Amino acid sequence: MQLVCSSSAAAVIPTSLLLVFPQSADALEACRPKARNCIRTTWTSPPSANKAEALDAIRSALNVYPQNGQNGADCSGWSFVNDSLEEQNIARLEYRSCVGAAAIAINLGKPFIDDLKLEIEETENGILVQVKSSSRMGSGDLFVNKKRVDFLGEQLKLQGWDVLNLKYGS
Repeated sequence: MQLVCSSSAAAVIPTSLLLVFPQSADALEACRPKARNCIRTTWTSPPSANKAEALDAIRSALNVYPQNGQNGADCSGWSFVNDSLEEQNIARLEYRSCVGAAAIAINLGKPFIDDLKLEIEETENGILVQVKSSSRMGSGDLFVNKKRVDFLGEQLKLQGWDVLNLKYGS
């Protein structure tokens, strides 16, 4: 069996060479050690919350995030790339930066794109959400990933969730 890319420069990859990763919270990759453009944390629902309630809280937090950004972050909006929270316990979103001097000079005037990945696991103590927010390019991010995850975490704290304090490089 082979996998064929659908790009203009199609490549054929034998499936025997593909790695298959489990679809669990443990599969979410770590940030590079001492990274200054990546945040990795966990959010834990109240013990009484079931999966449906936890998903409602997560969606509510995501939907409250303004499309025009907040606190100098994500001024060019955000969107779901993969919304499989109910079926596969995962979601991936893209956040687009403001178009400032760095975007004009380095990225041809286009916003930088950051990825937010969420993976959900049901545990004895509630629903555990693994969270990773990272920049696709550069070695620093002007604290944008932290601002984003802090904002979302604060929305969940208001609903009784346990949210860890964040810092880069840990």
